[in-house]
Amino acid sequence: MTYMKKIDIKKIIIYILVIIIICFLKKNYIYSIGNGEESFIKDILVYWKDNQVVNIIWFLPIIYEIFVISKKYFYKLNYFDVRSKNRRKYIKKVLISFMIESFCFIFLLELSQLVIINFLIPNTIRINIDGLVFILKYVIENIFLIVEIIFVALLIKKLMYSIILILILNFLILISSMNLSLISTQIYIPFVNIYFESGSSLITMLIILIGIIMIKKIYLKYDIGGME
Repeated sequence: MTYMKKIDIKKIIIYILVIIIICFLKKNYIYSIGNGEESFIKDILVYWKDNQVVNIIWFLPIIYEIFVISKKYFYKLNYFDVRSKNRRKYIKKVLISFMIESFCFIFLLELSQLVIINFLIPNTIRINIDGLVFILKYVIENIFLIVEIIFVALLIKKLMYSIILILILNFLILISSMNLSLISTQIYIPFVNIYFESGSSLITMLIILIGIIMIKKIYLKYDIGGME
C-alpha cells in the first residue's frame, strides 16, 4: 500500500497522453524521413534536417523529459529532507535516485514512442543489435543533457534560465553543423553526438560522472540547513 501511494496516477496519464500526441505529430512525417533501413529506429527518435518544423516536433520528447526530470531533482537539491539526518547522506540518496529514475524514465519514454509508432504504422520497427545500441546511447546522451542543465541551474539558481540556455546552445550547434555545415559532424560533442552518429558514448559517461561529482560539491556548499 505504501508503494502504491507513491505512484502518481495523474502524472502517468499525463506522460502517456503527451507521448501519444507527439507520436501522432511524428506520424505525419514518418514516411518522408524514414529510409526503411537499420537506422530507422534512430530516425524515429532523433532527426534534424532542413525542415525546422519537423526538427522541433522530433525535439519535443527530449524537451519534455529533461523538463520533468530536471525540475524534480533541482527541487530536491534545493530542499533538505530532515529524515536523512545529514546532507551527505541526503545528496547520495538523491543522486542515486536521479541516475536510476533518469535512465528508466528516458528509456520508457523512447520505448513508448517506438511501440506507439509501430501501432500507428504497423511493421515499422525492426529491432536489431544496432537499434538496441542506439537506444542505450540515446539514454546516456540525454542523461548528460539533464546533468548539464541541473549543474548550470545550481550555479545560477534559476532552472528555467538553465533549460533555455542549454537548449538554445544545442539548437545553435545542430543548426551550425547539420544545416549550415559550419561544424564538422565528425567532432564528438556530447548529446549532439546522437545526431552525428560519431563515436561511442564513453566520453559522455565520463562527463556525466564528473558532472555528478560537481553537483555534489555545489550542493554541499549550499546554505539550506540540515545537520552536517
